[in-house]
Amino acid sequence: MNITAENKKIIIDEIAYVIKSMRASQSNSIKLFFLSAIPGVIQRIVNIEYDATLSYTGFIIQIVYERINSIVARVATGQERVIQLPDELFALLENLLENLSEEIENDGEIQPIMENLAELAVITTGNGYYLYKKGIIQIT
Repeated sequence: MNITAENKKIIIDEIAYVIKSMRASQSNSIKLFFLSAIPGVIQRIVNIEYDATLSYTGFIIQIVYERINSIVARVATGQERVIQLPDELFALLENLLENLSEEIENDGEIQPIMENLAELAVITTGNGYYLYKKGIIQIT
């Protein structure tokens, strides 16, 4: 990522706050509320200092938020009776965000993290959930 150290710190600090807040909550809706802050802070930085990798990162996290939020809402209202969130989904999400923050800080490789985040979103779809239940998609 080719952004200033100052902007990198803003993102890292925001991710740290989001992770702390998510881990402190038992509510999936509250966890998602905090998760939604990450695409927001990334978009603000992209508007100031464009970087394609950063833009891509924000886009993936936004999609993850939207997909998980959608299934949480549908399950809560009884509209979804088949697809269920794996018990470990939010813990995995929090760990992936922590890994992402470390890789951003160290100018590391974020692609494997983005792929793992995308898989969390994919398993909230009908086909993705089927592949997860079949053992083809394994989230770890």
